[in-house]
Amino acid sequence: IWNYYVSSYDFRHLRCVAFPSEDWEIADSTVQFWATLANYILGLDGDSAKSRDVFLSIFSALLDALLLRAQVDESTVSDDSGFIDLPDNLVQFRTNLVELLVDICHLLGSAVFLQKLPFGGWTSANSSIPWKEIETKSFVLNVVAEVVIQEGQTPDFSAIMQLVTALSARSADELKGFICIVYRSLADVVGSYSKWLSAFLTNAGPLLLFLASGISEPVASNSCASALRKVCEDASTIVFDSSNLEILMWIGEGIERM
Repeated sequence: IWNYYVSSYDFRHLRCVAFPSEDWEIADSTVQFWATLANYILGLDGDSAKSRDVFLSIFSALLDALLLRAQVDESTVSDDSGFIDLPDNLVQFRTNLVELLVDICHLLGSAVFLQKLPFGGWTSANSSIPWKEIETKSFVLNVVAEVVIQEGQTPDFSAIMQLVTALSARSADELKGFICIVYRSLADVVGSYSKWLSAFLTNAGPLLLFLASGISEPVASNSCASALRKVCEDASTIVFDSSNLEILMWIGEGIERM
């Protein structure tokens, strides 16, 4: 019965999740189904819990579909205006995804889940980095932070720091449009994993520059300020090294002017 259910009904719902459209209404309409199913499977115990394995491939494929569908559309990415944000429908879709993503992380295990969120594999040249994918993966990684930390898994901080370094090297004139949303999402990741990141950091300069630049942008300001506070608390020895004094003074002056 389980195998028949998996091979028919679930795959129809997967096609709905991945269905391309101008908004996220079709994909959003399936979220409640998947959330209910995931919650039910997680609640199985005893011999019934063995049925979970039947669904692992389904939820793995679902995660792939959600990572694609939770991305911004081209019109948002190409907007060069000074202030933009995610479309309202996408914001609502992502809000509805939070519980489901956490349940998928529990079902697959955080180790497998993180393998679905590779941040590396790209060069440092800004033009070659798929920022839409990075922003979406950052959103997802932030959502499941509590599960990942509880299960003792470690995200690829080296790749994340490479992205932070690439962004910190951008000029103020380049901080506009969609890239500010990338700043916000990456800053959320930095804040959520600040304690683990502090053990990885050897040079806080690029991270401080990244957060300082983001604080000055309305879209990313709150996330960057929160991440900066957490990093200063969790990595105080490295952050307050004399080599970072000038950056910290610059940040302080910028905050005073806000």
